[in-house]
Parts: sequence; structure tokens; C-alpha cells
Amino acid sequence: MSALVLIGVTAVMAWSVAREHARRRRWREAERLSRALFAAAGMRRYR
Repeated sequence: MSALVLIGVTAVMAWSVAREHARRRRWREAERLSRALFAAAGMRRYR
């Protein structure tokens, strides 16, 4: 019984960590894309 509870708790923790990592990676990609767009707009304005 306790082994089953331990496995369940470990699975839930691993799932939450993986979900948080995926969300952070998606946020970083969006941030990089927006920065590239702003840089392109700035270059177009100066030219």
C-alpha cells in the first residue's frame, strides 16, 4: 500500500515538473520571437 502511494506521489511530482518546464520553454520561445519582431521593426524604422 505505501509503495503504491509513494509511486503515485512521485508520478504527480514528475508530471507537474515536466508541465512547468514545458510552459517555461514555450514562454521563452515567445519572448525570443517578440524580441526578433521588435528588432525587425526597429531596423525598418531606422532605414
